[in-house]
Amino acid sequence: MKRGKWRPFEEARKFVRSLGLKNQVEWREYYKSGNKPDDIPSRPDKAYNGIGWKNLGDWLGTGRIASRNRKYRSFDKARKFVRKLGLKSYDDWSKYRKSSKRPKDIPAQLNIIYHGKGWDGYGDFLGTGRIASQKKYLLFWSFKKTRAFVQKLRLKGQKDFENWCRAGKRPEFITTHPSRSFKNNGWEGWGDFLGTGRVANKNMKFWSFKKARVYVRSLSFKDQTEFRNAAKSGKLPTGIPRAPVHEYEGKEWKSWGDWLGTGTIANQNRNLLPPIKAKIEARKLQKKLGIKTHREWIKAYKAGKIPSNLPSDPYGAYGNKGRIKK
Repeated sequence: MKRGKWRPFEEARKFVRSLGLKNQVEWREYYKSGNKPDDIPSRPDKAYNGIGWKNLGDWLGTGRIASRNRKYRSFDKARKFVRKLGLKSYDDWSKYRKSSKRPKDIPAQLNIIYHGKGWDGYGDFLGTGRIASQKKYLLFWSFKKTRAFVQKLRLKGQKDFENWCRAGKRPEFITTHPSRSFKNNGWEGWGDFLGTGRVANKNMKFWSFKKARVYVRSLSFKDQTEFRNAAKSGKLPTGIPRAPVHEYEGKEWKSWGDWLGTGTIANQNRNLLPPIKAKIEARKLQKKLGIKTHREWIKAYKAGKIPSNLPSDPYGAYGNKGRIKK
């Protein structure tokens, strides 16, 4: 509607105040409900701009004033008042600001109202002296000094360092997140920081595939399990990757049998007989060797009694079609 067809401001305000709406949300729900008379604007701030409009609190009769339009105490006066309250944390302040005890000229959102006017964190405003995390780095020792201190603790890994921090033994000048605090400022990994010499896999420089394979074959591992146990125990040189498939895949990697020198080939890489033909041959062998269970079949395979065109694990290769029945 055009401005001339709205009710006069005072009449419209009187009508709206009689509705008992408490805030902007309730006002919005009301004018969208379809119950609003046509001569009452949904945007009274525009319809009555310059002819009576003050704010939504005046319009609804709640007396509330938007934070940006309120007049608050100066930063110094507000901080002096709040410090006398003896609040010890942000949680204490949060409870207080929601209570009826907070004066109207003390803002609920301190950091917004006093930004650029002296605000330096809740620790400063409440008088607790606590420092925000993003500013703590200014108090930490340099990387070299921190590393020298930590290496004297003889910690074995990142988890040991984190447990040491949680135990409450960490001085305030030692950062809890050295990888972040010293990124691009000396950080070269946990092994360097703790003095263990260990290097993260992503930063390791592994041997070439041929050199690594020659070394691994010289150890005469029988299967993947033996290799992995040796890798976990730390018996292998750092140039040998724990996960050779991931490291050498797409380069020269063929199979575990080739890597270990056992000649074993995974079922999916072997020229196996089709399921029906394999089942016929398997039954002949079962009868000949007296094999009655799946476990006995695998045992016979390891003993070299099963031809290479039949799988070491029929069920794994053929599903239910390869199941060994008792």
